[in-house]
Amino acid sequence: MPRLRSGVWKHLTLVIKDGREMFMCNYCSQYRKNATKMQMHLDKCKEYSVVSQRSPGPDESSSASIPVPSFSFLPYAPPEGPSLIDSVDQRSQAYADECLARAVYATASPLTLTDDIYWKRFFSVLRPAYCPPTREALSCHLLDCEYDRVQSQVHEAIGKAESVTILCSGGSNLKETGTIIYVVATPLPLFYKCTKTKEQSTCIAEDLIGIINEVGSQKVFAIVTDDAPEMMAAWAQVEDIFPHISAIACTACGVQRLFDDVVAQPSMKSLCTRAEQVVRFFREDKTLIETFRCWQTTKLRNETSKGTLQLPSTSDWTGVLNMLSSLLKGQKSLQEMAVSPSLDIEASIRATLEDAEFWEGVEQQSKPAPLDWELY
Repeated sequence: MPRLRSGVWKHLTLVIKDGREMFMCNYCSQYRKNATKMQMHLDKCKEYSVVSQRSPGPDESSSASIPVPSFSFLPYAPPEGPSLIDSVDQRSQAYADECLARAVYATASPLTLTDDIYWKRFFSVLRPAYCPPTREALSCHLLDCEYDRVQSQVHEAIGKAESVTILCSGGSNLKETGTIIYVVATPLPLFYKCTKTKEQSTCIAEDLIGIINEVGSQKVFAIVTDDAPEMMAAWAQVEDIFPHISAIACTACGVQRLFDDVVAQPSMKSLCTRAEQVVRFFREDKTLIETFRCWQTTKLRNETSKGTLQLPSTSDWTGVLNMLSSLLKGQKSLQEMAVSPSLDIEASIRATLEDAEFWEGVEQQSKPAPLDWELY
């Protein structure tokens, strides 16, 4: 048997695999039957050649070591003493694969994670005999097993519930996406299925009827959808077959449509446009926005009035309300900046900031109006 080169032992680990002693490469996690074959493998191992570097030893000879990122808190120290003898039986291997796969899916980590040399090294430090699953395994049978496990839990929870509600979303943008999502609430919302459809009310009604039969029509007391015409057409078909089931329009969708109608009014649309022009003008000018922040900090003693100018981050009323509220908090500073001769502010923006009607509208719309109970 050829004599092993000096320093080879620290690049491999002795493990027990399938009841046999084998040697594992610390760089690519490949196995060889004996140390001699592993030495031959190191001469050809691409990952070893990429990550290894030569540095002169005490005797002017060369020794290989694994370079690590240049962070002082991440040193690499090869294990001293005899190699660890480890083994993993099939049951432990399968359980570890399941736990690792679940962590990858839950955190939306890349499936190529287990192919990375540093992750391989990490796994080998924790458990030398454990061989992490490949990218193909993570995207095929392990994913199928996890899907089946979750589906089983969903069906078990639905089966134990005395009554459920079926939620359906996607009707408002059905023409763009063609995707319908179905959720069963026990009342805990549980994702049930997702379908793609080109036809509209007919397919939605068929899907709803199918889910009701699968869940058990006797425990379904309502379906909740948005108020898109396709959804409302499906209501009638469901209620004809199941008279005890009520079809309800989603309140959130109704509020969003009400908001769209309000914003579409000429006066409100003009107010929002002018408000957004002011906020965008200041946010896009670094000098002006820094001056605004400075004036807010040094000239205002009322801490509750301090803030920053916000653009609508969403298309609902919350985004518009946040923008109007941020303008109100900065009203005093903005009006003082508008009359400052040292600041370069466009004439249209200056006119808006000096317009009393504009600020009156901002104040009215940024505060919730009391309900007129006589209308109900």
